[in-house]
Amino acid sequence: MKEKNKITLKDVSIQKLPEMTAEDIKNLRRKLDMTQKRFATAIGCSKRTIESLEQGRYKAKGVILRLFQVFKEYPSLARA
Repeated sequence: MKEKNKITLKDVSIQKLPEMTAEDIKNLRRKLDMTQKRFATAIGCSKRTIESLEQGRYKAKGVILRLFQVFKEYPSLARA
């Protein structure tokens, strides 16, 4: 019989955030075969933000880097 309200904890390792250059970001978007607008929609930011990231005016950090990492490892999620 399955016990209700049971919580099972497992050790989970979280990878360090990757460092990505402007060129890395542009290459990821191209590998995903996405326009800047579509890529922006997929990560929840503006097209202008993607332009700035790809031109090196802004440096990607935090959750955006994590999304890029996920999209790089699981490209199908970018199109979900």
